[in-house]
Amino acid sequence: MEIYLAADSAYYGKMINDNSTPSKNGTIILKKLKYDKGSQAFKGIMHPHDADVDLDVTVTVIDKDRLKMIARKLLISRTVYLARIK
Repeated sequence: MEIYLAADSAYYGKMINDNSTPSKNGTIILKKLKYDKGSQAFKGIMHPHDADVDLDVTVTVIDKDRLKMIARKLLISRTVYLARIK
């Protein structure tokens, strides 16, 4: 996943280099991530490529090479840790 700053001052994340399913490459997964000072995390929307649903997502920076991402929908949540590829 590549995370980038867009012209609207929000961060977006798109799939890159998915060799198992090349059709997903370029698909925007994370949308409108903005920093929330109160929780010290980025909050936005996640739209999984294989589901027609929008999830509330919170992304926390653990260190310069790792992120913690929590996706929620109603009472269900899932936590995923992302590591930078060097």
